[in-house]
Amino acid sequence: MEKKRKNSMQKGSAFEREICKKLSLWFSHGERDDLFHRTAGSGAKSTTRAKKGKTTANSAGDIGYLDAAGKPLIEAVTFELKCGYSRVDTTSLIDTPSRNKKSQLWEFVHQAIESSKNAKSKYWAVIHKRNGKRTLIHFPHSMLKSIRHDYYCRFAKYPNGHLQITNIPVENASFLSIISAPLDEFLELVSPNIFLDD
Repeated sequence: MEKKRKNSMQKGSAFEREICKKLSLWFSHGERDDLFHRTAGSGAKSTTRAKKGKTTANSAGDIGYLDAAGKPLIEAVTFELKCGYSRVDTTSLIDTPSRNKKSQLWEFVHQAIESSKNAKSKYWAVIHKRNGKRTLIHFPHSMLKSIRHDYYCRFAKYPNGHLQITNIPVENASFLSIISAPLDEFLELVSPNIFLDD
């Protein structure tokens, strides 16, 4: 059991490093692979301090910036990274039978929302990879509004592109719209420059 847990942690760490590298290359237009890094304890320090009403710079969520060139993205978006959880998929957001029992993906989203609040960032995003599947990014519809023109113009020309919108009920009879897309398509279709001006 301990060996399985250790292997899972190592796999998660490797996934986090891989995503940091991908985001670095994307945000620097292919020039740097070291703009971002895994936060200490996957944002645990920031979460603990937030409970005491304190903020911790560059420590919320799973990704922080190593170089000031990456600061605009981290200030705009707080990322939560998840690897494994093979039974988690986007349909679980709407087909979980009990309103009292939330799906695992909703728990990821909720964690990202809370981390974003702690960081005071404008947006949140969950990047998740199931075993043997493509890596997906889930983010709020409000972020899509910011990137919509760029995203849709490119998406319309992209063969076999994928984009899913899920509306789920939240408090006060309102809805949270979550956009899900393959990460590689997102990085190809969205210009990082949008987050420099956001």
